[in-house]
Amino acid sequence: MQSDATREPNRTASTKLNDGKSNRNDFETLRRDVTKLAQTVSDLTQNQATAARGQVSQALGAASDQIAQSAAATQDKLMSLEADLETYVRQKPLYSVLVALGVGFLLGKMS
Repeated sequence: MQSDATREPNRTASTKLNDGKSNRNDFETLRRDVTKLAQTVSDLTQNQATAARGQVSQALGAASDQIAQSAAATQDKLMSLEADLETYVRQKPLYSVLVALGVGFLLGKMS
């Protein structure tokens, strides 16, 4: 039979071996957890970037629609102004020519 003194070194070596395996397992678990955490952070960042792109796209679409509406309204106003001016010139041709001469004279004096 072995005495307690001879069994103690074996237990210590066995305990050290188990502690080493336990540490290795703990390290592997930690490594997997860190990898999962990095993947989660990456996914979250990608989701936020996708959401931001969607918001920017919506804002650009709304701005584009508003600009198109403003351009159409401006074009309508210019066409209406052109029609009004043409009607005025047809109704008062002599007065229109005199106004044009006066404006041309003033512009000529300014330069």
